[in-house]
Amino acid sequence: MILLTNGTILNFNPAQVEKNSDVAIDGNKIIAIGQQLSLKYPNAEAIDLHEKIIMPGLVCAHNHFYSSLARGMLAKIKPSGNFLEMLENLWWKLDRALDDKVLY
Repeated sequence: MILLTNGTILNFNPAQVEKNSDVAIDGNKIIAIGQQLSLKYPNAEAIDLHEKIIMPGLVCAHNHFYSSLARGMLAKIKPSGNFLEMLENLWWKLDRALDDKVLY
């Protein structure tokens, strides 16, 4: 068991900051968050995070996987002068042409 102590926890939902907080980790699971957890878990390996931040990992799962398949695609489209025109002239047309079978 690992105990991260004296860290500043950043929460996003709800947005809040908790200073001098501890996080108890058993294996790959967070089992407790709070203050003075060393009293509850005296045998844990403690790591002092004084002036360090603990926060959730930020993962962006948004993607357009099929767009990688469009590289080098020849298409007769109007020239695009900005991002919106690129969406209108190419990508939104491609989106509408896709179906479950093609994506599979």
